[in-house]
Amino acid sequence: MEDFKRVDIQCENILAGLTQLEEYIQEPIANEALELGKNSEATKNQELLQRIRRSLIQYKNRGKDLVYVGFMGHFSTGKSSTINSLLNLGKDSKTYRTVGLNPVDKDITLITHEDNNDSIFKVTREGLVSIRSNFINHDFLTNIVLADTPGTGDPQDFQEIAKDFLPICDLILYFFSAASPLDQADVALLREKHSQLEFVPMRFVVTRTDEFRKDEFSKLIADNFDHLKAASFKGSLSQRINQVLNTALTSDTDEIMFIDNKSKIRLEDLKDYILQFSDIANVDVKMQIHSHKVEYFRSSAEVIQNFFCDFISRKIRNISMVVQRARTNIDDFQNRIQVTNNELTDFWSKKLTNARNVHSKVLENTSAFESRFFDMSEFWITDGNIKAFRNRLKSEAQDRSDNLMKNLRIESLSRLESEFYRRMSEVDSRSLSSERIYNILKIPYLRSSSEVSSEGKLESSDLLPSDVTFTDAKESIQRIYEFFVQHYSDLNDCIEKLYTHLTSRTLIKECENILIEVTQSLSSDMDAFFDSVKLYRSAVFSLQAKDLIAKLGLGQRMDDLEAQDLTEEEKERSKRNAQDYIFPGKDTLFSEHSSQLSSIQRDLGELRQQLREDVTRRLNASKDINYYGGTSSTDRLRELAAELEREVEEDINNNLIPEINSKIQQQINQSVLLWKQEIKKLKEERVKKFFYAILIGVSITLTLYILYIYFIDKNMPSNLFATIVVGILVNFASGLLTFLIARIIDKFQFPVSVEKKEREIVSSLQQKCIDVIKSDIQGFKGKSFDEYRFPQLMQAFWEELLLDQPLNYWAETNSNIFDVLRVVSQKYSRFRQNYFSVSKSVTGFVAEYFANPRSNLDKLEEVTSNLKQTSIEPSFALLSDTESALKTVKSKIQAIRL
Repeated sequence: MEDFKRVDIQCENILAGLTQLEEYIQEPIANEALELGKNSEATKNQELLQRIRRSLIQYKNRGKDLVYVGFMGHFSTGKSSTINSLLNLGKDSKTYRTVGLNPVDKDITLITHEDNNDSIFKVTREGLVSIRSNFINHDFLTNIVLADTPGTGDPQDFQEIAKDFLPICDLILYFFSAASPLDQADVALLREKHSQLEFVPMRFVVTRTDEFRKDEFSKLIADNFDHLKAASFKGSLSQRINQVLNTALTSDTDEIMFIDNKSKIRLEDLKDYILQFSDIANVDVKMQIHSHKVEYFRSSAEVIQNFFCDFISRKIRNISMVVQRARTNIDDFQNRIQVTNNELTDFWSKKLTNARNVHSKVLENTSAFESRFFDMSEFWITDGNIKAFRNRLKSEAQDRSDNLMKNLRIESLSRLESEFYRRMSEVDSRSLSSERIYNILKIPYLRSSSEVSSEGKLESSDLLPSDVTFTDAKESIQRIYEFFVQHYSDLNDCIEKLYTHLTSRTLIKECENILIEVTQSLSSDMDAFFDSVKLYRSAVFSLQAKDLIAKLGLGQRMDDLEAQDLTEEEKERSKRNAQDYIFPGKDTLFSEHSSQLSSIQRDLGELRQQLREDVTRRLNASKDINYYGGTSSTDRLRELAAELEREVEEDINNNLIPEINSKIQQQINQSVLLWKQEIKKLKEERVKKFFYAILIGVSITLTLYILYIYFIDKNMPSNLFATIVVGILVNFASGLLTFLIARIIDKFQFPVSVEKKEREIVSSLQQKCIDVIKSDIQGFKGKSFDEYRFPQLMQAFWEELLLDQPLNYWAETNSNIFDVLRVVSQKYSRFRQNYFSVSKSVTGFVAEYFANPRSNLDKLEEVTSNLKQTSIEPSFALLSDTESALKTVKSKIQAIRL
């Protein structure tokens, strides 16, 4: 309650201040000074004072609590659409807020319940922005007034809104469109609001949040709202707002709200926020509402108070000017008039600077020319275009070399593999001799053909730069001619500038103009001095000044002053004396320097003609450059091809073939050893076969013989010895027969077995050798291409072909152009230095005239000393009293505390 009492007391103070202000401006001298009833601005502010006073009385007595919510934002950010959504206004509703209005619409619309018609504010100053009311019977507007502000983006319009209306707002909602947040129009509006209405709370509302849909082809609903994208947008917007307003918003701030009027997303949150903010049952809210209204009345009263103070201040300034002039004339009358014109002193100081600047302009407008090279060979090295092309050529040569070496290595390895397969076909099983097989399978070393285009290995185009590179080389070298043309053009321009300066006598004319200007200025200042007394009387005793005094009720005492004018003859004589005294010798100053400049002009003209005749003719003759002079490149191409093949074959011969041959030899040795072992096994098996055959034969014969004796010959008389002998002979014969039969069979079978085994071993050997070849060829790395000499040779050949030969040829045939340009540039520098010396001398003499302004003023005072006495008897006391009376009225108005 104490807070409400304090607000009521503040209202009483404002009302008392307004009443007091109205009384003060009605006082006679204030009424006359303010021209009430005559001056439209003063009369309008008097009426506004009365209206605000009545409105404040009405506000105190009525006690209606309304919350004003201002909708801000530039054109088409969704303000009107949001109002339609909050109030459920359809397009068929009579009170529907039209969206997308022309941005030149400048009306503020107050939207509230019809019951609030007598309570809303209707008092504002008339200006660029007008206010209209729109009553809608909606519960939401019971104690709320929605203020739809125009979105023109015009800073002048918004300044008026900020000063006249927005101060009564209790809350400002600033609207952004998610499609185009915080543009330059927003920056201007926000800065104006922040500077003028920092005390009014503000929240930011982002409309068209369908931009944050997860699925852009689906409608915006809660589940289709991309919170991460919105949070990122919110953080970015917060940072930009902080930069504009120097605030400290964070990405999780609740001062930025998202809504969508089409899908009605989060509109209830906005409505709840406004209702909660507008809850007048809440003491804090109610207090905040009253505070804003009181602040509005106070600021509006203060604006009117300041207007009347400023109006009277202007009148005070007007009469103060008259008083000051009177005071100056009194001082002049007492102390004798002295010409101490600060403007004249400043003018002379500027002319001192101008004189020195003339010399500086000689340097600026007659450019120094420094030759950009002194040796042709140095130019080839330092020229940026040539260096850039060399670097590019080096890169292209390296790439081409790598491709050629890679392709040739692949082709050589393919030849190596084909040769091996050819040799492999010569291996048979006639005799598994390691030496014979190795001699057949051993990979021979590669041998270079050293021929370009031999057997399709290399084409000439493979070793030459591309057509594009040839063209670029031509363009790069062509720039040499262009460089010399530009060099000549620059030197010619410098000479022409200096020659033009000398011909037009710019130096002398500018120095003469300085002296002419200062003498004319001196004459004008003296004329102004001569007229000072007349101007004084015209100003102090003019009809306007007399009318001002008469309006303030003062008498006819302003008609008493008299003065006499100086004669025209006295004025002219004083001017001539002052000019001759202050600037002695000015008429004869430039004759000697003009002669020196004529001599420089003559020598420079001869140099100009020499440059045009010699260099122009030679430049035209050297336009065509022999780009490919020198010996034929066929031998170099052959040498490059041979070097490329030699290095690739040497790499393979040294790093691959010995390795392959060693592995082949190892496989052969292993296969021969295996063959011997297998033959040994076959022979051992043959002996066993013979043994078993004889054993079987003898066993069978012995068995048959025993059976014979036992069954057939047992009844016959026998002789034991004969029986044994016969048995032995029979067994021997059967064993011999069996051996002969086995021998005959072995004669055909054993070679077959040996041949079969040899074929198996040879086949295995071939497969192993093939594996060795494939593995080693596929895994062959060889030397790094960086270790080859070929890339450097190719680069050197290309540079010689595209740069060195044509550059050297051009240098030999055109060095005379360089010599002429160098000589001419040296002479030009000397002539320019001579011109510089003359300029320094003549501008030094001119500058000396202005080096001591105080001395010039003293001389001027001597010349005009006989003119410094004028008798003036002003009614200074009358003017001073009038000024004091107005200051008193102003002080009383300023003393009012609102």
